[in-house]
Amino acid sequence: MKPTRPFADPLLEAAERALGSTHRFGTEPVPLEAAVGRILAGDGTRLRTADLASLAGRGITSVAVSKKPRVALWDIGNPVVWYALIAELTDIGAAPLTGLPADAAIAAGSQISVACVEGAPHFVLPVEPRACRLAFEIVVRPALLRMMGAREIARPRAPAWLALDVRRLPGHAQIVWVRLRYGDCGLVATPIEDRSDPAPWEADGADGLIVLGPHAPELKAGTLIETRLLGNRELRSEMRGPRAALAVVGARNAGKTTLVERLIAAFTKRGHRTGFLKHHGHMQALDDPAKDTGRAAAAGAAVTVLAGESGAIRRLFASADPALCELFQSMSGVDLVLVEGYAASALPKVLVVRDGVTTDREPCEPPIVAVVGDTAGGSAPHYGWDAIDRLADDLCARFLDPARPAAINLRSEDMM
Repeated sequence: MKPTRPFADPLLEAAERALGSTHRFGTEPVPLEAAVGRILAGDGTRLRTADLASLAGRGITSVAVSKKPRVALWDIGNPVVWYALIAELTDIGAAPLTGLPADAAIAAGSQISVACVEGAPHFVLPVEPRACRLAFEIVVRPALLRMMGAREIARPRAPAWLALDVRRLPGHAQIVWVRLRYGDCGLVATPIEDRSDPAPWEADGADGLIVLGPHAPELKAGTLIETRLLGNRELRSEMRGPRAALAVVGARNAGKTTLVERLIAAFTKRGHRTGFLKHHGHMQALDDPAKDTGRAAAAGAAVTVLAGESGAIRRLFASADPALCELFQSMSGVDLVLVEGYAASALPKVLVVRDGVTTDREPCEPPIVAVVGDTAGGSAPHYGWDAIDRLADDLCARFLDPARPAAINLRSEDMM
């Protein structure tokens, strides 16, 4: 295939005259080949400069496109919401207008309603900024993107660790606005609870939102939950490893390893595959320099795997401590990982205490979901050493309930 050339030669000649006779451009077209059957730009593709160049280079001079929907903005009643809607419409590729005729219209009202007037959808959104923002996100944005032929109408999603408990409204659908940040265990979502300011459009700078159905379970800090990513920030986190992870923390000789052993046995008895992760301060001593893996490591191997009849040992080499999220991604096929240590991480934690055993380390970061040992402490539930089975049952119900994923994989229409 060859690109079309009627417009090219005059432009090249004008450029050569402007640059002088010493500067010559090639004028022979260079065909760009593509395999038969390859899709160069499928339905719903937003054509960028590179896409246009690729199509032109393969002789394609015209493509079918969906026009920008003209969206009329009627009386919104709040200038903050007015300008925010204009920005939202422009961001998705629509054309905001202030009059008719239009392909769609948005007006303010007391509640959400949708109607079709002379073939054009009309959306009535609540006046209150937060409710209006939510209605646009859940109802208007997907509808307009569908009108434009977009392949993806939903926000990108990523799993995130919940940093705080979420107060549920029994029997009601609920939206939780969250701020997102990257921690060493992956993406962390902190619910926004401050409602003192009645006017913000995007819930006090929220990066994401969590959609909960009316029958979703109560969400506790430390839950791994699906989060919709807002705005242009590329906060993506891949969690291909365990469904949940718990850190077992406490002073040295408090009994952390003993608790890990007993919990692994309890989880295994309940049918859950359990992994274990521990920080080790003497990694260099693991490879015997005279053995094969040690010699390979000394030669610069990035990964070594030692396999045998009972399994395999895989070692990654790095110049610094790997992030927990990277380690979790390598632990596929397990339901839960017990992590010994990492008290400063955002992981949910089981604190082990023993009378007479103290530490001079900084207190561990929340959330603490349970305390195990001789004495109770704080507001977390306390379990004695004779109640490990009850602890395992409670942890399974909180983090490994098979009904929980259904509560965090809701579609937009579940909110209608």
